[in-house]
Amino acid sequence: MPAEFDEEAFMSRIKALALLGILFVVIGAILQVTAFTLEFKKFAPVLDEIGPLQKDVVDNADPGSRIAMLKTEAAKFPPKLMTFKLVGVGSILIGIFIMLFNILQGLRVMPLRLAKVMQQNKK
Repeated sequence: MPAEFDEEAFMSRIKALALLGILFVVIGAILQVTAFTLEFKKFAPVLDEIGPLQKDVVDNADPGSRIAMLKTEAAKFPPKLMTFKLVGVGSILIGIFIMLFNILQGLRVMPLRLAKVMQQNKK
């Protein structure tokens, strides 16, 4: 970094990165809440309905029956839930990384800001 730096541009970049980090964290939290809601409001009732049935009854169900539809629906949920969970966690981690990078940039420029303040005090 040069001895003279544009503090306004630096602060606007820091604010933009902070907002980007917050956006990633919020999107990740929304995805996690969505996965939680899907799992306990839609997936669990399907499993509760299939659970008491014997395995051979579920496996040999007619293709158009309610049991076959429940089995198909139960098979679709795990990949969808895993996607929401993994993308949510990844988004949260990216947001945290952006915020930590932001802090590192702020710490890196502190000596320059201190030198600027010391120069102003000498005058």
